[in-house]
Amino acid sequence: MVNVVPTAYRQVSVAKVDVALTEQNLQQLFLGRECYRRTRYVVMHHGDDTALIEVTLQGTEALFSPAVAVRLLAGAQDTVYVRDPDIDTAMCLGCGHPMGPFTLLDVVGNDTTLRIADIMVGEYKDARYEAPALLRRLVAEGRYGRKSGKGFYDYSVDPPTPMAGKQ
Repeated sequence: MVNVVPTAYRQVSVAKVDVALTEQNLQQLFLGRECYRRTRYVVMHHGDDTALIEVTLQGTEALFSPAVAVRLLAGAQDTVYVRDPDIDTAMCLGCGHPMGPFTLLDVVGNDTTLRIADIMVGEYKDARYEAPALLRRLVAEGRYGRKSGKGFYDYSVDPPTPMAGKQ
């Protein structure tokens, strides 16, 4: 099986913790803790709060190695965990895109996007082009996007509303 996670994201882990996301708490929690050798960043969740830390490991030869340094890169007051209905808004307002990725999929058509992904996998024999299970499920349910009235958004209302939680 080919690792389909882009190289830039392979050093990122996600963890839920039961402590407030302060630098002191996160250092106490992670210093000396065994971490996977490729871990460099950890996205921490505590309730509705999110923080990002950088972890320095003792070594990278062994599969797991103790953390010898922990640095808070972005605390809870500086970090927002974006859930799928917010991604389109974030990409438009934060990145200046004319539309977000879910809106674009609904415009192109989820069925069309799925067909393109299947053709790419067949042509290039590369798992990076494999369509996500969610896209396959939406197409199987007839949720093709704007042309069917439902996709990532429900177009039977004005303005269209995200169908988050209904995925």
